[in-house]
Amino acid sequence: LLARQHTKTFTERFRGFPVNIAQASRLVPTAQLNIVKSEEPKKAKQIILPQSDDVALKLCLLFDMPTDKLSAGERAQLAVARALSRESLPSATLCYIWDHSLPVGTVLPNAFTPRLRYLVVDTGEARLGQWVPHHRDAAADFAAVFGAESDTLPPVTAIGVGADSDNTADSTLGYVGDVLVTP
Repeated sequence: LLARQHTKTFTERFRGFPVNIAQASRLVPTAQLNIVKSEEPKKAKQIILPQSDDVALKLCLLFDMPTDKLSAGERAQLAVARALSRESLPSATLCYIWDHSLPVGTVLPNAFTPRLRYLVVDTGEARLGQWVPHHRDAAADFAAVFGAESDTLPPVTAIGVGADSDNTADSTLGYVGDVLVTP
């Protein structure tokens, strides 16, 4: 039911944009899922370029991390960004990504902000067009990526799914099925 509601909402929100919205869940017939899965994402491999943060597919956890261990400059930047956006921007974001060439386990900073870090969880072309399950220990991953900046696992305030190719003007296509978060 939620997959249908989200599909409807996203279809309405992205009407007029060059984006295809499709439902992918256990409720979708296998034949239709096989069509969805067979579409291959382009090789958005430019994440390592300093002027780009493009990724083929990402699932991000946004954390409300205490900022006491951040430098005064980073705290000031975050405060300005929050004031200008009038949003409660996260102090730490961990994005699990698929990358064309980087090894699994690679950790990368975002090109534009140190408050966002990438962790490569899938790489290469061997499993394109297939549903690939991933099970992650978010606490361990957070400690590995942000451990020097936080003594504890802060609360997750949001989960985001997306792709990004604005810096490279490339295109990509990927799907994320059920996301299950457990304590």
